[in-house]
This record gives sequence, structure tokens and C-alpha cells, in this order.
Amino acid sequence: ARRYDEAINTGLEILEVEPDFGAAYGLLSCVYLEKQMYEEALIQIQKLINFSAGDYKLPQNSEKKHTSQLEEQVIYSNADPEAIATLGYIYAVAGEKN
Repeated sequence: ARRYDEAINTGLEILEVEPDFGAAYGLLSCVYLEKQMYEEALIQIQKLINFSAGDYKLPQNSEKKHTSQLEEQVIYSNADPEAIATLGYIYAVAGEKN
């Protein structure tokens, strides 16, 4: 119905009552995306990804003097694949091609 502000309020109310209801983060992310509020959408989808599986960094080999860039990146292994796809979509729509 395109009642975005109402949907945001509902999502925030849900999280006040049940902060572990991950779907509310997804709802908020989609609504913020529709309103072109990309920063807020990214924050909410990141919360959903972290909620769905957590994040961790690849272990670094202490013997190496230099670590590769891959070893410094956060890797999402068990996170919700739809949430990860949405993260990429939000970045693309926001013009963040890298």
C-alpha cells in the first residue's frame, strides 16, 4: 500500500517487543530501500545478516608478515543468502559499485 512510514513504525515497534525477531530487520531494510534511505537500509540488512548467522573474520596466519586483503575481510558463511543478496542490491541501487 506504500505506507512506508507506517511500516517503519511497525517494524520498530516489533523490535521493541521482540529484539530477536530477525524478519523485522528485513522488513525495515526493504522499507528504507523503497524510501531511498540507503544508509538506513544498509544498517538494517547488516543487522539481519549478523542476526542470521553472525560474522567472523578468516583466521590470519601469524607467520606471514603481510596478510592478503581476503584474510582481512569479514566472511559470511551461514548467513541468510537472501539477506546477503539484498545487501548487494542495496549497494548497487545506492550507486556503490565497488
